[in-house]
Amino acid sequence: MSDRWRNLGAGITVTGGLLLFIGSMPPTWFGYEQGDSYLFDPAVFSPIWIERVLLPALVLVGSVGLLIGIAGLVYRDWQESRLLRWAGPTSIVGAIALLAGIYGPDLLTTADTTVGPIPALAGLALAIWGLLLLLVGGPLLAYAYLRIEKRRLGWALLSFIPAGILLGWVFPEGLGELAGAVPWLVLAFVIAMELRD
Repeated sequence: MSDRWRNLGAGITVTGGLLLFIGSMPPTWFGYEQGDSYLFDPAVFSPIWIERVLLPALVLVGSVGLLIGIAGLVYRDWQESRLLRWAGPTSIVGAIALLAGIYGPDLLTTADTTVGPIPALAGLALAIWGLLLLLVGGPLLAYAYLRIEKRRLGWALLSFIPAGILLGWVFPEGLGELAGAVPWLVLAFVIAMELRD
């Protein structure tokens, strides 16, 4: 992988981490209230639009940015370990399936209708399958990097989800989601540093 592509991948990964962090901003910070009435077509930049359209879009694009970084690392280190060659694609496919299951039904449904039961069930099945792949592939990918002496990356991959859950639990409501996104941001920077090494 050339320096140009590694730098591009690192930039995309850091941008993805920043978007994930911004997308975890508490909705009350921009005026959203739980009692707001449901609107199929809210005004652009209104609190409901930000909560229902902008923030999920930021999380989706940010997740794709992180996936690009991880895919770049797996591609670069493909020959380093047989375990990595198995765990890397499993984790990436699992993450793609999870994102498709969560966001796919909403993206395929027109703005003036709700998600039907069949797309919702298909999305749920896809998300569960992706989650199962991630639960198997993710820890094995972290372990594969620990085995090839990439300890910083291995520990970051292994600890970012428990750290996010812990931070989300420790901080009070309103800050918990934002604090829980900090490990994702740290992971993005670690992946970017590894790509540039």
